[in-house]
Amino acid sequence: LLFVLAKIDNLVKNGRVSKLLGKVIGLLNIRMVGRASLDGQLELLQKARGQKKAVLAVVEELEKAGYKGGRITIAHRNNTKICQQISEKVKAVYPDAEIKTVPTSGLCSFYAEEEGILLGYEC
Repeated sequence: LLFVLAKIDNLVKNGRVSKLLGKVIGLLNIRMVGRASLDGQLELLQKARGQKKAVLAVVEELEKAGYKGGRITIAHRNNTKICQQISEKVKAVYPDAEIKTVPTSGLCSFYAEEEGILLGYEC
């Protein structure tokens, strides 16, 4: 599972990120690109300034993880644009990749926050 967060207000409220860091991320338009570690912790992989760089970071992290064109599901919180951009970049390298996009709901919406995505994939 990879994620891209445009806002981290809920992580700040839960004490997982400092208030100062939360404000800096918002002001500088930084997207947090990370994954769920094997023990269930959030692991920051990259900090990307803007959505374009976040898309490139996601594709790079997929390749680092050994992605070879398997299925991808992208759950988004009001951000179909990033889903389309990721799909285009992945399909440029893996034309047979099966990519499905769905809106988040419930708890995933809470943690992804506005414009965030959660991306599940099979290698």
